[in-house]
Amino acid sequence: MIRENILGFDSMSRLQVILEDWAAWQARYSGIKAQSRSPCLSSGYESSKTFEDMLDAVENTVAQSVEAAIDDLQPGERAAINRRYGITAVFRFPRGNYEELLLMAHEKLLITLPKKGIVI
Repeated sequence: MIRENILGFDSMSRLQVILEDWAAWQARYSGIKAQSRSPCLSSGYESSKTFEDMLDAVENTVAQSVEAAIDDLQPGERAAINRRYGITAVFRFPRGNYEELLLMAHEKLLITLPKKGIVI
């Protein structure tokens, strides 16, 4: 099976889903989250993280890796990504074409995200 056709998504579509998740994380990120621990019923020990806490931790790790990759982009490319995914309301970068900068940013992220451990 060709990698580009896994589940009917090409790599650009998968990247866009990852970036949409990152944007949603940006919208609700509130700094340091308190970890919830629940006491174990049969002993005096506290249980480790709940499943939801583990999912949150993975989501935070992925989003922080995406954030780092976006921070490595050129300013115009970063501005285009922020506009496309709703982080900023307006694209204000007079020295570049929005569509071209967005395409270049996506292409760079397709290369850099796997280097940061994000599977696309």
